[in-house]
Amino acid sequence: MALLVPVPEAGLGVPEAVQRHARDMKHRVVAVDFNPETLERQLTEVAAECVSHAQCATIDRAANKMAVSSVFSWRSKEFSAAYSDKAPPAFGTRSPIERAVLAFVDPMLTLIERNFLARNEFSVEFSRFDWTLNDLTGRGGR
Repeated sequence: MALLVPVPEAGLGVPEAVQRHARDMKHRVVAVDFNPETLERQLTEVAAECVSHAQCATIDRAANKMAVSSVFSWRSKEFSAAYSDKAPPAFGTRSPIERAVLAFVDPMLTLIERNFLARNEFSVEFSRFDWTLNDLTGRGGR
C-alpha cells in the first residue's frame, strides 16, 4: 500500500491535506469521499485523530510552548482561511496561522491544556516533519 505524502499539491485543499496528514501518521490511507453533508463530521473526526498524535500538536507546559506539525505551515494560507476566524477572541493578537491551529485543535484539548493556552503566554513552533512515518521498508528512513 502506498502512502500519500502530505505536501502542498495543486488543488489540494485543507480537508484533504488534514486527512492525508492524519492518515499518514497511522501508516494507513483511507479513501474518503468528500460529501457536503458529511464534510464537517469528517473534519471533526480527522481533527480528533490528528490531535491525539504528538506529530500533529504537542503542548509542553514546562517549556511554555506548543509544537505543531509543519503541515500547518506548509498549508498556512488554506488553514488560516478555513479556521483563523474560529479561534477564541483572546488569541486575536496571534498570527492567522496560530489562530487557525488553535481553533483546529481546541475541541480536542483537555481542560488543563485549554487553561494553559488561555493564558496566551506560550510560543508556537512548527516541528520538523518526520518523513520516516511514510517509510514502509522498515529501514527507518535510511
